Amino acid sequence: MRFVFYLLHIHECQKLAAALLQEIEKEITIDDFSLCVTASIGISIYPHDGEDAKMLLTNANLAMRRAKEVGRSDWQLYSPLMDSETYKSYHLEKGLRNALLQDEFFIEYQPKVHTNSREIDSIEALIRWNHPEWGRVSPEDFIPLAEETHLIIELGDWVIQHVCKQLQQWKNQGLQIVPVSINVSSKHLLKRRFVEHVQQTLAHYNIDPSFIEFEVTESSIIQYEEHVKKVMDELKKIGVTFALDDFGTGFSSLSHLKDFEFNTLKIDKTFIQHATDKGKQQAITKSILYLAHALNMKVIAEGVETKEQLAFLQKHECTFIQGYIVSQPAAPQKIAEYLKRRFL
Repeated sequence: MRFVFYLLHIHECQKLAAALLQEIEKEITIDDFSLCVTASIGISIYPHDGEDAKMLLTNANLAMRRAKEVGRSDWQLYSPLMDSETYKSYHLEKGLRNALLQDEFFIEYQPKVHTNSREIDSIEALIRWNHPEWGRVSPEDFIPLAEETHLIIELGDWVIQHVCKQLQQWKNQGLQIVPVSINVSSKHLLKRRFVEHVQQTLAHYNIDPSFIEFEVTESSIIQYEEHVKKVMDELKKIGVTFALDDFGTGFSSLSHLKDFEFNTLKIDKTFIQHATDKGKQQAITKSILYLAHALNMKVIAEGVETKEQLAFLQKHECTFIQGYIVSQPAAPQKIAEYLKRRFL
């Protein structure tokens, strides 16, 4: 729904937007149900943001989309920067559709090692995009776009295939391979015959299922818990393992640990970054480690970068670590060297 108001000053727009949000967010009672509504408001100003109604509405719509992106129940003033963001977003989305055909994606791998011995335990596969115009595009930019356009399913299939192919190549080189973890979205898990597709890919490259681990975030499973749990149970029966990624940032961590029976728990890097600061973050990190040990779960700390963080994790018996202190994400050739050495 769009409203057009004729106001003299920007301050009037801001006051009106705030007043509208306050009214809209008031609780509504229908029969015995209480309902809450939120809104996103975009504001464009004449003549600064457009000299006709069409341009003003276009720019107000861009501002409204920005308000939704930052969390809804908010208002945003139009800025010319929104045009450049929209331009890049549009072309990235368009480029995503051709990137698989043009072989623009590649995978880097980051080792996860034993905290004390530094022996390689497993590796995480990380998809990368080398855009012909913008060079390397951050996953933070293209993964959300892939989710929105459902291309995340094709990307997920591509990663599974290439990881299995890479494991086969390392085996053929006489290397002792280790499990590889793959980030998987809820949309991918909802794909028809997903389990069968995974089994066929593993069989094609002669890879034992125990060498594949799927990393799932809490936010990705919260809407489809029953279906995701069913898929997980089917894959776990053949030997595939599952990790709960970004632990501590979701909505109901404890219930997910109880109901889904993950093999591995990954502590989000935001907790590790502040683990050495005496305060709430450190207390939470200690609690997560204690919980993982009590549940007999494998626990991995993500984003370990400093010696102080490493010392803290050693002191509190975090068995595995992943981060720049050990290795940045690397090309398959570099990982092959790591696998020869076994220790980092």
